[in-house]
Amino acid sequence: MSLPPVTQKEETPPQCLGEFKPVDQWQAHLNTLFYGLQGERFPDYSQTLASGDYRLAHALADQFYTDYRSQDTSATLVIQEWGAGNGNLAACFLSHLKTLDTPGGLYSRVRYFLIDKNLDILRVALAHPDLQTHRSQVCAIQADVQHLSGFKDNSVHWIVSNELWSDL
Repeated sequence: MSLPPVTQKEETPPQCLGEFKPVDQWQAHLNTLFYGLQGERFPDYSQTLASGDYRLAHALADQFYTDYRSQDTSATLVIQEWGAGNGNLAACFLSHLKTLDTPGGLYSRVRYFLIDKNLDILRVALAHPDLQTHRSQVCAIQADVQHLSGFKDNSVHWIVSNELWSDL
C-alpha cells in the first residue's frame, strides 16, 4: 500500500494576536491575565527569593544602613517597594535594619511604602505576621508605579523593585 503524494499547499501567513507592542508591554499584559485568573490564590504564585527568604532583605538593609547611618539629620527616610509581593521583603528588611540600628535614630526615621496597583496584594503584604511589629513605619499605596504622584522630587531615598522585575 502506498501513500498519496504530498502536495505543497499555499502557505498562510501567521495571524496577529493584536497590535504590535514592545515585549515588556506584552509581559505586563500576560502577568495581569495570569494573576487575574488566579483569584484569591494569587499569593501562591508569588514564589520569588524575596517572598520566602530573608537574605536579600538583610543584604539590602545592610547596604541601606551603611549608606544612611552617618547622615546627621532628623529627616524622614523614604523607601518605596514597587510590587509588594507577600510582605516578606519589607518585614525582613525592617527587622534587620532595626537590629543593626543599635545606636537608634535611623530605623525610627524610615517610612517604608508598599506600592502595588492590586489592592488584594497590598492586603496580603500588610497582613504578613512579621510585618506587624513595624506597622508604624509602613504605609501602603494602591497605585501603578508608572503613574506615581504625591511624592516631591528627590524625596525618595531608596526604591526596591523585586516583585515587579518581569513587568519592568
